[in-house]
Amino acid sequence: MSRRADQAIRVLREYSAGLRPGNAATLPDGTTLEIFLDEPGHQRLANPDEELLARCRLLQRTIDRPLRVVTGDMGMQLRAEALELAAVEVPERYAKDAARRAQVPDEA
Repeated sequence: MSRRADQAIRVLREYSAGLRPGNAATLPDGTTLEIFLDEPGHQRLANPDEELLARCRLLQRTIDRPLRVVTGDMGMQLRAEALELAAVEVPERYAKDAARRAQVPDEA
């Protein structure tokens, strides 16, 4: 697991401790963290991207607020937009290639 992902998981665990469905925690930057469980009997789709997009659509309808799919995958972005979900590209500073370049010293 990447260092950034590991760090993000630690923060999410810290803020979600004791959090239950129906309650929310607010992160220092104002982001709201909520637990959203699948409905009983939910069967996951075989394609993980399609499952993620289906869950995003359900979440958006449930909370009645727009949400954004942030991705570096053009195929995922196009599928999201076809489902009328807002999709944005991962900011350059968070992209995998930028992280790799930051870890590899320049060759002289």
